[in-house]
Amino acid sequence: IFFRLCSAMKVKSFMATNVCSSPPSITFQEASRLMVDRGVGSVVLLEHDVLRGIVTYADVVKHIAAGGETTQRVRTQLSDELLTVNEDTVAADAAELMKISDEREVGSGALLRGSNEC
Repeated sequence: IFFRLCSAMKVKSFMATNVCSSPPSITFQEASRLMVDRGVGSVVLLEHDVLRGIVTYADVVKHIAAGGETTQRVRTQLSDELLTVNEDTVAADAAELMKISDEREVGSGALLRGSNEC
């Protein structure tokens, strides 16, 4: 029964309300500082109100572990293609998209309503 309930749930049921956004020109150090200061695990990257990507805590850790500079701009590491869904997408469908595309983060930026710039 639980699986049936979850499979019918919409993505909006899982949306975060504490969303932080910033331009993609921020550095990895600035992104990590925003996450710590705001108590969030990711920063949605917006440029002129257009979604450009998302940087997560894990992205920052991987960047530094690979020898990346903290002063490097996040923009340089953005993927060319974004996987997005809308808030009325069935969660199971979004999970399947994540599985097919090997993405860990779907929707955090795609589901952003308005701007909440830090």
